[in-house]
Amino acid sequence: MNQVRGEKGIALVLALLVITILCVMVVEFNYLMRVDITIAANIRDDSRALYIAKAGVNTAIAVLKQDDNNYDAPSEDWGKLAELSRIPLAYSEYLGEGSIIIDISDEDSKINVNKIVGENSKSLHQLNRLFELLEINTEIIDSIRDWIDSDHDTRATGGEDDYYQGLENPYPCKDSYLITVSELLMVKGITDEIFYGTKERKGIRNFLTVHSDGKININTTSSLILQTLCYWEDDEWNFPVSEEIAKGIVEYRGDEEVFEDISDLKKVSGIDEIYEKIKDQITVQSNFFSVDVTGRVHMAEKRIKTIINRERDGGERAMKIAYWAVE
Repeated sequence: MNQVRGEKGIALVLALLVITILCVMVVEFNYLMRVDITIAANIRDDSRALYIAKAGVNTAIAVLKQDDNNYDAPSEDWGKLAELSRIPLAYSEYLGEGSIIIDISDEDSKINVNKIVGENSKSLHQLNRLFELLEINTEIIDSIRDWIDSDHDTRATGGEDDYYQGLENPYPCKDSYLITVSELLMVKGITDEIFYGTKERKGIRNFLTVHSDGKININTTSSLILQTLCYWEDDEWNFPVSEEIAKGIVEYRGDEEVFEDISDLKKVSGIDEIYEKIKDQITVQSNFFSVDVTGRVHMAEKRIKTIINRERDGGERAMKIAYWAVE
């Protein structure tokens, strides 16, 4: 009798053990299934976000191509695209659960840092003036020039391979043109505060580009860049645009007013005396535009940064991608 009870007890224990194992297996299987479903959903949303971002780039290209004015200004469709894309009702029927932000900015409103190598380069002296206005040590410019030029000669306060190879995490000096402005973070003396800015001061990334023809678009540029316009006279570089004149130019533009021709700049007080000195450095047309697009679907987000080179090919505007990066 005791033996029978013992066997029944063992059977009950085994049955409970089997049930426990099955429960654990079911719970684990259920968990793995939910994880797989979540991963699949994330992959799906990630892919959809990427295609939404690509669609945004194509939208920006189409808007820039249709812009057939002889001037470029933020009051045009391309300048208003960022604000429009932040209104979901404008595109909800096309994107469904997705959202998009498209931001287009003018690269010809900035100083081209790739053009500072030559001693007589106006871009070099513009950059020097910009650093002075931002209260940044101008000696750092030697390091930037050493990073860009093709030789291995170190300038007075610059740096070549001997400096970069001696760092805790060494890397070679590039000795070539920058592909992106963010490469400046690798240059001797460029700190995060200098590059990105602080609460009190904007960083240099807001004023520099590696894609432009060199001329400054007076419809889109900032007051600081206007103050860097310069000319050579009496054996020295002169900067004729004062802070007051620069602010006058920005205020004249307002929200809708534009300079349709560079000669329109004479309408601003104080320009008549200096117009001939700076007219060769300015333009009202732009050929390079930065397009920054973010596509979102639920928690997935994809960002595409690209530079569009808009060239005239006969009567048509040829749209070329000068730079493309997906984040």
